[in-house]
This record gives sequence, C-alpha cells and structure tokens, in this order.
Amino acid sequence: MASGKVEQRWTLRRIDHIREHILNVKKSSFNGELDLAINILNEWEKEERCRVRSNDMKLKKGDIVFIDNESWLSKIIQVVTSGSLTKKVPSHVGIVIAIRSDKVTLIEATLRGVILTDMALYYRKILCVKRMRGARDMDRGLVWLASQVGIGYDYTQLFGMLARTFWRLFGKKVYERSRRVRNFLNSKQRMVCSELVEIFASITGKRLWKDQVGFVTPYDLSRSEELDEIDFDYFDA
Repeated sequence: MASGKVEQRWTLRRIDHIREHILNVKKSSFNGELDLAINILNEWEKEERCRVRSNDMKLKKGDIVFIDNESWLSKIIQVVTSGSLTKKVPSHVGIVIAIRSDKVTLIEATLRGVILTDMALYYRKILCVKRMRGARDMDRGLVWLASQVGIGYDYTQLFGMLARTFWRLFGKKVYERSRRVRNFLNSKQRMVCSELVEIFASITGKRLWKDQVGFVTPYDLSRSEELDEIDFDYFDA
C-alpha cells in the first residue's frame, strides 16, 4: 500500500475506476464473486478516506500554499524576485478554499484567470503552507475569493513586475525602493496570483505586504511576518 498523500489520492481514483468496471461487467453477469469484489473495494475506499481525512484536518480554509512551479513563466518570476535561477523560491501561490474527505481545492490566479484547482496537482511542487496569524474575518475573505472565480489574468501587471528587474542594475537599495512606486500597469479588473492572496488577506484584516500590491510576488508573501508555517507533510502515512 502506497503511503504518500498523492498515492492515497490516486488509490481512491483507481478504486472508483475498478468499481465502475465491475458494475458494468455485472450488468451482463450474475457471478456472486463480483459482489464480493465490490464489498472489498468499498471497505478499501473507507480505509483510504479515513487516512486522507486525518491528514487534511491539519489544513484549514484560508491557508496559503506556496508553490515552486516549473513553467517558463514561473522561472522568469523566480529570477525577477530572487535574482537567481537556482535558488528555490515560490513562483506561484494559491489559497485553500474547500476541504473534503477526498479532495482539497485551491483558488488561484493562473494564465487562464482565477480558477479552482485540485491541490493534488501540485503536491510534488509545494514548498510550504502558511497560515495568517489572527485573521479577524476569514469568512468574509473566503466569500470574496469565491466571487473572483472567472476573473481574467492581469498580463499587463505581470509585464510591469518583470520590467522592474531593470532597477537591479542600480543596486539592491534602488531596486527595493522602486517597488514602493505604484505599478501603473496594474488592472483593477484582473488578477495575478500574489495580488489575489494579498487582497484576500486585507479583507480578513491582515496586511502581508508593506509596499505596493501591484509589485507583490509569491516570494514576498512567503517572507511575511504575519504568516506562520504549518507542519503539514503531503507524504505522511
């Protein structure tokens, strides 16, 4: 039996597929062994759901998931934010918006816009999960997040964030000072992943980033003193 969290998810999916196949076979056959096989699968599924649930209880809605994605865009963001292609820093970020016994759902801003995603898709890419300290109105923040699904991705804001790399040529102090200037390419109708998180945090009563929201990156958010890392291993048994 696989012990990893992602293997548990795949096990549940395999059980569903096998059970569906047996039920289709059963339509044309009255073999009593098929009923026994279905009962075994049902018990197996029950055990796996208990294992997944015990791990997911460590997560809460509103937890912030920092991801080291491997796309070309993520690599560019990594270089812009850390000045290094080899340093392992978050290049993407999402928020836990729903937790069920068999699935954790993230809300994130991707190139396709603000969408809901099965967290299992990122298990091998997650660097850490953090939780806001003393958020006063989490429910209000979660309601706002749900209302953002379908909002487009802010390509122009991303371009402004990438363009500021130019200021690195003048030294770290100049570069950091440039981030306090408003990003005039920031759209109020579209979102990038880190902006979605920062606005969500502000609605719950927290401020994770001290400078302009239009320039905040996943790496910036991951270093916020308002976040506590939670002890959560996706590959626990």
